[in-house]
Amino acid sequence: MNGVVLTGFKTRLLGYVRSLQHCRGVYAEVKYCMRNLPQDHGEHFSALCNLRTLMLFNIVIEHIGEAGLRTCFSTFRETLTSLALQKFLVPFSSFVTLVDYFPNIRNLQLRSFTLGSDTSPVPTLSRPLRGRVGVCGVDGCLNFLDLFARLDLEYEEVVIDSPYYYMEATYLEHALQLSATTAKTLRLAAGLPRG
Repeated sequence: MNGVVLTGFKTRLLGYVRSLQHCRGVYAEVKYCMRNLPQDHGEHFSALCNLRTLMLFNIVIEHIGEAGLRTCFSTFRETLTSLALQKFLVPFSSFVTLVDYFPNIRNLQLRSFTLGSDTSPVPTLSRPLRGRVGVCGVDGCLNFLDLFARLDLEYEEVVIDSPYYYMEATYLEHALQLSATTAKTLRLAAGLPRG
C-alpha cells in the first residue's frame, strides 16, 4: 500500500477492514516469526480498529511480550471475535498468551500445526474460552489436546477434523476431553484414505 495510497487515506481505509489474513512465505518451508510483526506491520495493524477476524498463516508463534502484543494487536484487541491459526509452530505457553490476549474470541480455528518445545510455565487464562473451537491436522496432537483440555474451557461447539488415521480410539479419547461438560455440539470429521 506504500506509495500507492496516501498515508491519511490508508489509515481511513484500514479502519474499514473487518478480516485480515497474514501470509508470508506461503510456499517456503521457513515460517515467518511472530517477533517480526511489530516492526514489519505495527504501523498497519494500529489502523485496524474494526478487525473482527484474524488469520495468521505459516508463522512461528513465540513469546513477544506484552509490549509486542500491544504494538501489534491492541487496536483490535476488543473487536476481534475470530482467530484462525494455520500452518504454525507454537510452544503451548505462547499459544495460551496469544489466545488470552483477545477477551472476545468466540471462534478459534487451529489447523495444520506443530507443538514446539516449551521451557516457559503455562500461564492461566484470565477468563474461560467460550464459543467454538475447531482443531485439524495436529502433529503431536495428543500432547496438545491434553494441554488444551486442562485450560478453563467452556466451548459450546467443538469440531475435530483430522486425517482418517487419527480417528482411532486413543485420539478420540483425548479429543473428547475438550469441553466435555459444556459442549452442546461435537463434530468429528475424518478425511478419506487416499488410494
